[in-house]
Amino acid sequence: MELYASGQALLRRQRFLFPSDWLEYDMVEGEWLAFNEILKRKTEAINAEVSLFLMLLLLYAFFLPLLFKISDSLLANEDFSGG
Repeated sequence: MELYASGQALLRRQRFLFPSDWLEYDMVEGEWLAFNEILKRKTEAINAEVSLFLMLLLLYAFFLPLLFKISDSLLANEDFSGG
């Protein structure tokens, strides 16, 4: 961004005629700051979701085998004689 600003300042000192669609440094800087703010918020949201996902994954990794053992144990002890 500094290079853009210094380049624009140099061209102004040289009395360069900028095209009508030229984006002024202030405008580019503002857009860049807004973009970085959005990116920061999105990154924080994603990181929070990843943390939640990892926590759930660890819970499932721990409890799922335990639930299968309990289920197998209950099915082995169940009376299927119908009486």
